Amino acid sequence: MHLVFDIFQGIGIAAAVGIRPFLPTLAVGALAAGSVEIHFNGTDYAFLQSAPFLAAVAVLAIVLGLAERRFRPEQGVFVAILALAGAALGALLFAGSLAHGHYTAWPGLLGGVACAAVGAAATVPLMCGSFSPAAGARARSTRACGSSDEGRNETVRAPDRKALSQRPPKKLVLVVIDALKPAMLERAIAVGRAPSLAQVMERGVYVDDCVAAFPSVTPVCAATITTGVGPDGHWIPSMNWYHREEARYVEYGSSFSASRQFGVLRSLTDTVYRMNAEHLSPHVNTVFETLDDAGVRTAGTTYLIYRGRHEHEVSNETALARIVTSTLFRRTIEGPLELFYADLYASRKTGCRGQLGMPGIRDQHTGCVGAYLVEHDLFDFLLFSLPDNDAWSHKHGPHAQVTSLAAADRQLERLMHAAGGPDAFFEGHAVIVTSDHSQAAVEERIRLDTAFADFDVATQSQSRSSGGEARVISARGELRFTRGGDLQDPRGERWSVEGELAALAAEVNDGQFISTAYPDALERIWSALHCPTAGDVQLSASPGYEFVDWGGADHVGGGSHGSLHATDSLGALLWSGTGPESREAREQWSLRDVAGMVREHFVTDD
Repeated sequence: MHLVFDIFQGIGIAAAVGIRPFLPTLAVGALAAGSVEIHFNGTDYAFLQSAPFLAAVAVLAIVLGLAERRFRPEQGVFVAILALAGAALGALLFAGSLAHGHYTAWPGLLGGVACAAVGAAATVPLMCGSFSPAAGARARSTRACGSSDEGRNETVRAPDRKALSQRPPKKLVLVVIDALKPAMLERAIAVGRAPSLAQVMERGVYVDDCVAAFPSVTPVCAATITTGVGPDGHWIPSMNWYHREEARYVEYGSSFSASRQFGVLRSLTDTVYRMNAEHLSPHVNTVFETLDDAGVRTAGTTYLIYRGRHEHEVSNETALARIVTSTLFRRTIEGPLELFYADLYASRKTGCRGQLGMPGIRDQHTGCVGAYLVEHDLFDFLLFSLPDNDAWSHKHGPHAQVTSLAAADRQLERLMHAAGGPDAFFEGHAVIVTSDHSQAAVEERIRLDTAFADFDVATQSQSRSSGGEARVISARGELRFTRGGDLQDPRGERWSVEGELAALAAEVNDGQFISTAYPDALERIWSALHCPTAGDVQLSASPGYEFVDWGGADHVGGGSHGSLHATDSLGALLWSGTGPESREAREQWSLRDVAGMVREHFVTDD
C-alpha cells in the first residue's frame, strides 16, 4: 500500500516544484529537517534538509519574487530558467523521497524530471496573458490561451430530495483509522491527545478486541469493512496475489521496489482502478452500493474500496490534478454520490488539496473535505478515512502511535467544529470509529524468496472446491477442520476439528473452541483459503517477524501487520448514536460487523 503513497508523494512534490521551484522545495526541506512525516537522514540526499541548502533556496525564492516584479515572467528566458531549476530540484526531491523509504532512488531522478516538466508545462497557460505597463500590473487571461469557463460554477448543489425522503434521525460518519491499536488509543486519550475520540468513547460503546480479516493487511480489511464479508466473499485475497486467469502477479503497493518487479504503472492501475472495478467480487455490495440503492446520500474520502452507483470523471480542479489525470489516470469510475479520492477525483470543488499524498497531507485532506461536507449538508453517510497513522507506525513502531493519533483526532475535531461543536455534532451525527487491523513491532525479517528460490510459479492451476478440509501446521502440531460439527466458536459458527489444538494455541471449554492468541482463527483461515483468488497455502509470521516483500523491503525497527496473531489482528471499534447499547451484544466483534451496523442504521434489507 505504501508504494502508492510513496509514488503519489514523489509525483506531488516534483510536479509542485515544476510549477513553482523554490517554495515547495523550502516546504519539503523544512518538514524533513523537523522529521515531520519525511526526512532524508542517512541517505545521499540529506543535504536537501540542511540549513545551508535551505538558506540558498530561500535566497533564490526572494530573487525570483523581485525578478517577477521587474521583468515579464512569460518571457522565454525566464520560463526556461524556472523549468531547469524545477527539473533539477524535482529530480532530487523525488529521489530523496524514495531514498528515505529505503527504496532504490534512481527512478526518482527520472520521474522527478518528467513530473517537473509536466508541471512547468501546465503553468504556460497561466503566463500567456497580456501585460500592461500603464496599469502597473499583469492581466493574465487563461481564456485567451484556449481554456473555457466550463466547470467554474462554485454553487453548491441542493440536496437530492428523493434521497432525503427517508433520512434517518442522525447522519452517520464511519471513521477508519488505519492500524489503530487499542492500547495506543487508550494512552492517547489518557494523556489528553485525542479529545474527539474520547468524546465518542464517553458517549458510546468501546470494543478493544475487534478482530481483523486474515491476512490482516489493508486491502483485505478495507474490503471486509465495506462489504461485511471475508475474502471468500469479496475476493480481495492479500496485498499481492497471483492472478491465475491473467498469469501475473497483482501488487497493490507493498513498496516501490516490489512494484518495480511487476511494473509500477500496472501496480498503480491495479490499486486505483482494478481493485474496485475487476477484483472486488460483483456478487457482493459495498455499503456505498447498498445505500445508493436506498436513496441515501453517500460520501467518501480517499479509501481503497469506494465502489458505488455514481459515475465520476477525473478531476481538473488544480494544476497538479490536471498533470496526473492527463498522463496516468483518465478513467471514469463508479463511487458514492460525493467522492474525493486524493486529487484524482472530486465530485465538487471544495478548495481542499491532497497534493497526491505529500507528507502529512492525507489525513488533512480528509479533514478538510469532511468539514466542507458537514458545513454544506452534503451527506447522510460519510466514510472518513485517516490512513497516516499506519505509515507513522510502520516507520516508528506501533508504540509511537500517540503522535499520529493526535493528528488523526484533529481531523475528527474539524468535523465537529463544522457542525457547531461536539454537542451539536453528536446531536445530528452518529459515529462509528474502527481500525482495519493493528500492528506489531518488527525485529526480524523472513526471506521467502530465498527459502523458495528453487520453486517455480504453478500457472493455470485448476479451480478448487468450495468444500474440503483446511489444515493448520505449526511447530506446535497439526490441526484439521471443516465447517459443521460439534464445536462452536465465540461467534456461533460450528466446526469439526481434529488434531492438535496447540497448533492454534487453542482449547475447548464446554463445547466452545477458543484461541486467545489467534482470535476467530477457524473462520478467518477458512475464509482466506476459500477465497477464489487466493493461493492454496497461506503463511502467517510469528510476532516480531515480517515477510520481506518482492522488492526486498521490510519494516525492521518499526511496525507491520498481516498475520493471524492477536498482535496484528485485534483493533479498536467504538460507536456513538447507533449500534447496540453494549459491547456484550456480541461475544466477539469482527470487522465483518461494521458494514452491518451501517446498513442497520439506515434500515436496509441488504
